[in-house]
Amino acid sequence: MQRTAAIIDRDMNPVPTFDELMQPAFAALRSRRGSVAKQTLLADVIHRLELPESVVNQPHGNRPGQTELGYRLSWAL
Repeated sequence: MQRTAAIIDRDMNPVPTFDELMQPAFAALRSRRGSVAKQTLLADVIHRLELPESVVNQPHGNRPGQTELGYRLSWAL
């Protein structure tokens, strides 16, 4: 059974959750033998998930220069 909060969050915020980012992040790390800069890893995850620019560029709160996707990827790692 899915949690209602997760369903509401997906409708309101299309950015993948940190747990949804774990598998593509680990796959990207494996393909690069475990050593990669965070920006390169982020680009690889974006490519693997085929995320649109609107999702990729969504800002994280009031923090200039940080995206919601980058924030969640940090938690996934």
